[in-house]
Amino acid sequence: MAGSWDTVGPEGLKFFGKVTASVSHEIKNVLAIINESAGLLDDFILMAAKGKPFNQELFNALPGRIRAQVQRADGIMKNINQFAHSIDEPEMVVEVREVVELVLALAQRYASQKGVALEAVPATGPISLLTRPFFLENLIWCCLDQAIKTAGKEKKVLIGAQKKGNQIEITFTGSKEMDYNSLDSFPTEREEALAAVLRAELLFDPRAGAVQLILGKGV
Repeated sequence: MAGSWDTVGPEGLKFFGKVTASVSHEIKNVLAIINESAGLLDDFILMAAKGKPFNQELFNALPGRIRAQVQRADGIMKNINQFAHSIDEPEMVVEVREVVELVLALAQRYASQKGVALEAVPATGPISLLTRPFFLENLIWCCLDQAIKTAGKEKKVLIGAQKKGNQIEITFTGSKEMDYNSLDSFPTEREEALAAVLRAELLFDPRAGAVQLILGKGV
């Protein structure tokens, strides 16, 4: 177990940095759109002051455009705030569905860059688990990353969580045409160390084109 901690510590810092960098890029994009809209407003106000005609339809749409970006930024900040607080306690009871949804939200930009759509499969009921939330988020991200890389021609990944007995299964389904060559290097030392700390298990279902994360074996 000591070896696992030696791995998950540095890798956890890398994960935190990667997510933070991605979110900062998203916020920067939001600010750029707001700044562009504010610039157009300035132009229209100046044109109106000079008695020049301007695009009234575009002018009327700008406040709504700015509000939409403010709402987008608010959602981004709520996600990164929730992510940051996942390291407040080493262990806590979490709602697995909410953890999955958070990681999906944080990974949207990365998935979009790869041309892959992410979709959460609705859970049938609450799924609570005593776990190490930050490491769970890290391992879910790793599995999601693998599913994105092997998404195949469909370019879509489905993520679902369900409870089976005293265990919880999180399934990442890509494509039956997934690139099996890339599976040879997964799980890496990083994923194996995270699984060991969480007392979880990683499985493949090649026929379904899925990666399975089995939880619920205690911490």
